[in-house]
Formats: sequence, structure tokens, C-alpha cells
Amino acid sequence: MKKLQILLLFAMTLSACNTKKENVTIKGTVKDKKTTELLYSATFNENYNNWFKDSVIIDSTGHFTISLKIDQPYFISFKSNFGYKQIIIEPEKIYEIEIGSEPEPIKLVNKSDAQQFYDNLASSHPNAYGFFPEDISDYQNIYDSLRTNLEKELQDLSKIKCSEKVRNLIRTDRQVYYNLAFSSLASRINVTHLRNNEPTPDDIMKMWGNAVSDTFLTNITTRKADYYYDLLGLAFWYNLYTKLDYDSISVIRKEKREQGLIHSYNIELAESLLPKEILEFYSATYIQSRAKQKKFEKELINLSEKFKTKYSDSKYISYIQPSIGKIEDFYKKVAADSNEEYTFLDNYENINSLADCISPLKGKQIYIDIWSTSCGPCKEEFEYNEKLKETLKNKDVEIIYISLDSDQNKDRWKDMIKYYNLKGNHIRANEKLEADLKEKIERWYGIPRYLIIDEGGNIVNNDAPRPSNSQELEKQL
Repeated sequence: MKKLQILLLFAMTLSACNTKKENVTIKGTVKDKKTTELLYSATFNENYNNWFKDSVIIDSTGHFTISLKIDQPYFISFKSNFGYKQIIIEPEKIYEIEIGSEPEPIKLVNKSDAQQFYDNLASSHPNAYGFFPEDISDYQNIYDSLRTNLEKELQDLSKIKCSEKVRNLIRTDRQVYYNLAFSSLASRINVTHLRNNEPTPDDIMKMWGNAVSDTFLTNITTRKADYYYDLLGLAFWYNLYTKLDYDSISVIRKEKREQGLIHSYNIELAESLLPKEILEFYSATYIQSRAKQKKFEKELINLSEKFKTKYSDSKYISYIQPSIGKIEDFYKKVAADSNEEYTFLDNYENINSLADCISPLKGKQIYIDIWSTSCGPCKEEFEYNEKLKETLKNKDVEIIYISLDSDQNKDRWKDMIKYYNLKGNHIRANEKLEADLKEKIERWYGIPRYLIIDEGGNIVNNDAPRPSNSQELEKQL
């Protein structure tokens, strides 16, 4: 395996020599003529990162053109209401994509052998539930299996018809993917041992250290890989655990959270734990990723100002600022007077069931929105709030928002209700109510979740259309 990594690094170094940038053109057609804008991942600073996106305007005929200058093959991803697609682009080439057609919501026309190969590779996130078996005590076999998968993919890749630069991009991307898997496995085992007051086996820390070596992380081709930022995150934790013991880390981080300084502390630590070559990228992505969660943490405003001072010429600033601007706007809105009517059922400790929730609205049809302040998709649906209000009013339907937030987030809960202008009835669920909801709702898979209750208090749809799907929702009410 060590020999394999050395060869990979050698190949990456050779491929990074050419610095002349050439044009690449991406032409596209969007089936839905109502779509006016398309987001795609920004390509600059020799990094690939989905947290930073550019956009292209779609004309009245549903067409768009993107022109970029690149010196090496890159990944670029597209996101629309129809789906997500990551493609490989090369200098001096023209690509055509179609958006909104089945069975591929975002389709690359005349897909290359390399793209076809890449599309068929394993892609589930190594931190996702179910990636590893529940019992990871036999970690050596798990590691060996992952390593075997990587080596097979690289062998298959060597047979694909493509340029060596494209091959090298895919090769490195897969190394990053599996290094993230190795790191995730090691991290889980490490935490398990530490929580049990047991020493972490040396081979686990060695596995982790090899996966996040500075040499690998700072290579220019590694920085073009998907999941690169995720791997940096685990490099951060590896270096932290080699410097501080578990109890010290827990105490300090708890203290920083209570002070509202956890993000500043993380950036400060990163400056001592990670290679200096990637600190601008890591810090910018850290700020952007937290801001995009829409928890509206005031600390991020100050952190972004420090970033602008330290990296005054950074291209990331223009991408971070709109996200920070939304946090600033949040605090302006919650501080302002409001004439909207928000009904807070504060005696949540006495509301232990769905029946308790709907009893004050007996005889009414009810639309229930189950959410939390930490749920990104929940808050994305609030963008359709005005249309939802109109639909419910026309149908004479009441709405109940049930938040799964804990006591520590009760202030943020009320602030977000005001910020998103969620006129209606609001309940913050206690443990009994949350358990009752999960029992009453078939196939509970998490939030956001929407219910339709009839006038008799019966659930007529336990997976109702979201506010964004207003036409279907209107049909069912």
C-alpha cells in the first residue's frame, strides 16, 4: 500500500507541471422553462469545493453557456431542482448537458469512458449511516476490504480509455475517498476506546496518520478531489488527538461552546494543526459550511471579518459574504417589531402526544410541519412560506409547527419563527411528544416531515407534500 501511495504522489506531481490555462465550454438545455438560474461549483485556487458556487443565467429558450479557463482536468458539479451531477472537464473541450429529463435529471451528452467509469464508482459518504457495519471491532478486515476495493478500482481505471491527466484526477479522487473511509474508521474506533478509558491501538492511529499525511494533503491534485475538505476535517481531529487527551478536549470544547467561541477556537486550532498551505481554503470552507447551515450563529460574523483581514486578497471572500450577510440580516429582523401573530404553546412539558397538539383545533383540518432549527432542508422549505399561507387560507386549513429543538435552543427557535415569518401555532416537542410522533408516523425517516389531519383528528396523510410542492399539496387539502 505504501508503494501505491508513493506512485500516486509521483504521478500527481508530474501532472501539476503544466500551468497554461485554456478554455473549456459547457453548453446546456433546461427542460423546465421556469428555471432561470443554475448553480455550479466554483473552480479557482486549484481546489474543488461544492461549498462555493457560481451561477449561470438560463435564457428564455432554456439554454445556457459556461466558459472557464483551466490548466488541468477538474471536477465540476451542477445542482438544480432536478438533481445533482458531477462531471470531469478538460481544457479545450466542449460539453453538453441536459437538465430535467428522465431517467437522468442532469445528463451529460456523449459521456466519455472515463465519466462512465467514474459514475459507476462507490460514492456513499464514509461518514453516512450504514457505510460501516455496526460492529467495527474487526477493523482490520474492514480496512483490508476497503483497501482491496481501492486497488481493484485503480486496476480497472488503468484499462479505461482517457488521457493520463484525467486518469490521475480520478485516481487521486479515489485515494481521497478511501483515505476518508480509513480515517472515519480509525476515528470511530479511537473515540470508542477513549470513552471506555482504554488506550487506542497503535495500528489504528498509524492507519489514521497515513491517511491524512501532510504530503498527501498539500499535493495540488489532491486538492481537486471531491471530499477533500472532509478529509481535512479528519486530519484536524487526528492531529488534535495526538496533542491533547480526550478529557482535556471535551472540557475545553464544552467551555468554548458555552462562551459562543467554538468556531473561533476551531480555526485557531487549525492554524497550529494543519499545513499552512491549505489554511486559507480550510478556514474559508469552515466559515461557509457553518453559515450555510442557517443556524445564524453570530460568532461567524466576527470570524469572517478576521478572515478578510488575514486573507485580504482571497477569492473566497466574495463567496462567504452573501452567507454572512444572511446572518446579519437575521439579527436585524429578529430585533425589529413585528405585527405577525405567532402562537407559542410554551407549556410543552404537558403536550405529550399528537392528540394533545391538535385538540385546541378540534373540528379543523390541520397541516403539520415537523422541523428543527438545525435542519437545513426544513429551513429551505420556509422559502415557500408566503405561497403556503395563501394555500392554507384558501382551503381554511390551520397549521401547527412542531419543533424538535431542545431547551438549549429555545431562544433560537423563537428567533427563527420570527425571521421566517412563520405565522401559526408553534410547539416545541418534549421527549414524550417526539416519541409519540415517531410511533404514529409510518416509516419515520427524519425531518422535515409533513402531516395532514382531518376534521376528526385523524391522520389522512403522514407524508404530505412539502410547501415547495404547492400544486400537489393544494390537491390533497
